[in-house]
Amino acid sequence: MKKVILKPSKEKSLLRKHPWIFSGAIKKIDDGIKDGDIVEVFTNKENYIATGHYNEGNISVRIFDFNQTKIDEKYWKLKIEKAYNQRLKTVKIDSENNVFRLIHAEGDHMPGFICDIYNKVAVFQFHSIGMWKHREIFTKIILELLPLDTIYDKSEKTLPKIHIQEHEIQNGYLFQKTNETSTNVIENGNEFIIDWENGQKTGFFIDQRENRDYLGELAKNKTILNTFCYSGGFSIYALNNGAKEVHSLDSSQKAIDLLEDNLKLIKNYKNNHKSIVDDAKEHMKNLEEQYDIIILDPLLLLNI
Repeated sequence: MKKVILKPSKEKSLLRKHPWIFSGAIKKIDDGIKDGDIVEVFTNKENYIATGHYNEGNISVRIFDFNQTKIDEKYWKLKIEKAYNQRLKTVKIDSENNVFRLIHAEGDHMPGFICDIYNKVAVFQFHSIGMWKHREIFTKIILELLPLDTIYDKSEKTLPKIHIQEHEIQNGYLFQKTNETSTNVIENGNEFIIDWENGQKTGFFIDQRENRDYLGELAKNKTILNTFCYSGGFSIYALNNGAKEVHSLDSSQKAIDLLEDNLKLIKNYKNNHKSIVDDAKEHMKNLEEQYDIIILDPLLLLNI
């Protein structure tokens, strides 16, 4: 592999297993290294310290291993299988939960790669051209691991523009058994429609599962305002857990339309929901209703 040599003492962060090497830490690189190439990183005394993807820029190397080893399909298969086994230990995946994040980028020592699972659909999102170049290998490995109907690459807006232009990168299907562009998922017994092509991020904010569940515990007989609601994750949980009334607010009509579709999945829906298309900040300045709970942000539940 091509080499990257660090300046004196610049290996300290790598000794603490930090996965990034900034451009200012580099003394020299081998000739001919291109963005996305796999490189081995050496200290100023030319002792091996890490392996990663090179990319000219502020973050010059994204580390995915601290052991000198052969990087091939078997290597990536073991890494992805390890990530999946970790999810099985830490995330509830069953008939009541078929939506989860399989690959957490740096968290799974695969910086620049996110993979979300929605029932039988996997959505890839790359933030590193090096990881993007492995997309076909990742597709093969994940299809062997999970019974999927679809794998969609949604990286057109997440990779640097220079790479998008150079490689003519567009969102598209890496594997597709059906022509469906949305799917139903279940999270803690709550049903949602996921539109991976047009939805925000990969289609859903999976990282808010615990917060949505917590709101469900608070929701019974409460009047709730869900601002920046997107597809209504918090709203659906609240309604399914006995909320008296829920108002969902978002500036995007597309988001509200998706929320309205999700409302149709609620069993015994009591018509106790109101959708509002408006700028959340402006709307909050002129509130007329009294709420027991206001969700101001996916990260914040404000109990009044």
